[in-house]
Formats: sequence, C-alpha cells, structure tokens
Amino acid sequence: MATSILPVTADQHNTPSHSVMHTMQVEDYPAGYPRYAALISSHPDFHVFRRFSAVRARLLLYKQDRLTVLEQQLADLDKKEKRELFRASFRMDENKDRRRLMGEIDNALSEYDDLMSRNEKALSMKSTSARHATSLKNWVKDDKNVFRDETTYLDYHSDLVAVGALTHDVPGVLQYFLEDIIIWVTKVLRKMLPVGPKQPTTTSTPDSSTPSRNPDIHLLPARALRNMVNCLLTVLLILLLFVPVMTVMRIANLEQRLAVIMVASAVFVILLSVLGKAKTADLFVAGATYSAVLVVFVTQS
Repeated sequence: MATSILPVTADQHNTPSHSVMHTMQVEDYPAGYPRYAALISSHPDFHVFRRFSAVRARLLLYKQDRLTVLEQQLADLDKKEKRELFRASFRMDENKDRRRLMGEIDNALSEYDDLMSRNEKALSMKSTSARHATSLKNWVKDDKNVFRDETTYLDYHSDLVAVGALTHDVPGVLQYFLEDIIIWVTKVLRKMLPVGPKQPTTTSTPDSSTPSRNPDIHLLPARALRNMVNCLLTVLLILLLFVPVMTVMRIANLEQRLAVIMVASAVFVILLSVLGKAKTADLFVAGATYSAVLVVFVTQS
C-alpha cells in the first residue's frame, strides 16, 4: 500500500463545538461507520464526497427534455385553438387543456431551475486533492471495519469535492515536499525502533488537537508546517534574487549578462506560477519587476 499524505496547513477554528468534538478520539468510537465518521469529522479536509457529475448531467438532460416536450405540446395546442379570444386573453381562456399544461410547465420549470441552481453550486465546489482521498482509502483498508463496496466512491478522484476544505495560505507544492520529507524521516526512524511498521494514514492537524492516538496516523502540526514552508519560500526567493546578481557581477560580457537575466526571469515566473495562484497579469508584473531589478544591477556594475 503506497504512502499517502493529507496536507492541511490552516488552523482549525477554536470553537466550543470543536473542543467538545476532540474530547473523544477516533478510536473511542464504535468500529464501522461511527469511527469512520469520527475520522472524517476530525478535520474539514477529510470531508471528501462525490459530486455525481454524470448523474447530475443526465438528470438535467431529462428535465430539459421534459420541458421541451411540454413546450411543443403548448405550441401544438395553440395552433389547434379555434377561438382566437382564448389565445388573446388569459382571463377569458376557457381551454382546460391549456391551463393544465401551463401548470405542468410551471412545475417542471420550477424543478428544472432548482436543479440548475443546485448543480451550479455543486460544480463550483473545489475538487479535492488525490492525497486526501488516498489517505482515507489507506485508513479504510487498515481499519477493515467499513464495507469495502461502500467506500469505492474514493476511487472517483475526478468526481470528488472537498466540501469543507480550508483555504490554505501556503504553496501546495512546497507543503507536499516538506510533508514527504517528514514522512520519509519518520519511516526511517520507525525502522530503527522496535515497532512493527504499518501503512500510515497521514494528515496535518492543528497543533492543539490530537484526534487520533493511532501511531500509524501521522499528525503534522499545521502551524509548524506553515512556518517551515514560509521559511523555505523565503530562502528560495532570496536565492532567486542574489544568485543571478552575483553571477552577473562575475561576467564581463554584456550578452552573457542578458542571457543570465532572461534565464533567471523565466525561472522566477515559472516558480511563481507553480507555487502560487497568481493571475496572468500578476505574473507579468512580478516578472517585469524582477527583470528590472536585475537590469539595474547590470547597468551599475
């Protein structure tokens, strides 16, 4: 079973209900769905569920076609109407079939609009990370107290949404990198200790909470992890600024200096696009500013 990590870098809300929830740990709940639900409730990023995109699309197509049929029936009824007065006035229309049909259209349209609104909300939800779903799958396989066929929804990675995902304020790539290192070190240390290794289900949790006492569930302190990522990001940005400057100062040829600036600027923009969530305009401004700073060093050295 492959190692997986569920990254969480934002602290939980310190609410009374949250504190009460953690008076009982996951292992304190009865085996089966009570314990599985307790695990899911231990952190918002565990709230991973299917969106059912295909079923939603099919149901919407069904209701759309139903409305199309009713629309055509109304058009046919209007064409067959022999008394023009009935078509000219709602108040004087005594055609019972048309009134009944209008009621059906109203009900069908209400259901259609309601489904459209619900689909819009569901489809706008943030897709979950495969790491989250894999962590839950690892726990289910290790626990073996939930019917396997009822957890196959975790295999639909492209259809899973993070219902309660927290907004992370650190780059996910660096976060995952650090988590992988922490887990690797943990595994090495565990091999050195007289403890039988098991496949871990891993998660980062707020520093003050311990939702599980299972040693195979790695609890990575969110605040410490966030600080580590920020420190790593700071070092990376400093290197991106000073390494090209020091390189340029050692080169006398102007064309070679410009080549260094071009390469450094490209690396800078690529890292911003990969590590952050900057828009195209923001990337352009940041890249232009970074290049301008390097050009200043070139002209003054």
